[in-house]
Amino acid sequence: MEDVKNRENIMKPFTLILMIIIVNNLFGSQPSPPQNQLEPSVVDLRVLFQFSAPSAKQVNLAGSFPDNQWLRDGYDTDVMYDDGTNGDRIAGDGIWSIVKTLTNSKYEYRFVVDRKLWFNDPNACSNYIGLYDNIDNRKNSIIIVKLRKDNLSGIGSTTKFQIYDIPAQPLKKVSPIYPDSAKSTNIEGVVIVQVEIFEDGTIGAIEVIKSMLNRSSEFEEAAIKAVRQWKFAPAILNGKPISIWQTYGIEFLLK
Repeated sequence: MEDVKNRENIMKPFTLILMIIIVNNLFGSQPSPPQNQLEPSVVDLRVLFQFSAPSAKQVNLAGSFPDNQWLRDGYDTDVMYDDGTNGDRIAGDGIWSIVKTLTNSKYEYRFVVDRKLWFNDPNACSNYIGLYDNIDNRKNSIIIVKLRKDNLSGIGSTTKFQIYDIPAQPLKKVSPIYPDSAKSTNIEGVVIVQVEIFEDGTIGAIEVIKSMLNRSSEFEEAAIKAVRQWKFAPAILNGKPISIWQTYGIEFLLK
């Protein structure tokens, strides 16, 4: 009897571990709480969605978008990335990203982890029991897209109060194209923009701060299109590259 009890005591930890493995395989592990996660933000005329799920093998964006319809065509639809592409800034950090082109409208959406676990967005502007896919009365996240199509600026994800030791340095500048429709006015002046420059030197959002020109929308669009083609060496803080905003004046001359 004593030998039997000893064997039972020895087997208990192994039995518990086996049960945990079975549960995880059946139901999947829960994503960890978001860290430095961003609310959906505008990138040019598109929207950046992000979701923190460090242990996930796949994450999808599902929603009422016309080309998605809650993954109607399967899990190859709107696959999110954690490899430094498609809006993702740091490969392998567990924050999955996708940049999606959307028209002005109101959309419901959720994130799907490993093809079976559905989560709302903790940073969405609101969550409510919506019209789509709600037979179980679950809440969907909401995003309302309102973009100015005459101004390709975005909201950005970097704080505008970031300190640095060395500012970002332009490695390549592209001059703006003077709008043909404005040439007859003989207007010259400057469009002032703020540029979001990530730690890898790529450009995020671009915001127009001030335009010293009449017919400003044409010049603003031309300024942003030019700056979008610039290349940067990133800003440095304590010897490491960081993301910052920097301000530039884009000059428009007839000559």
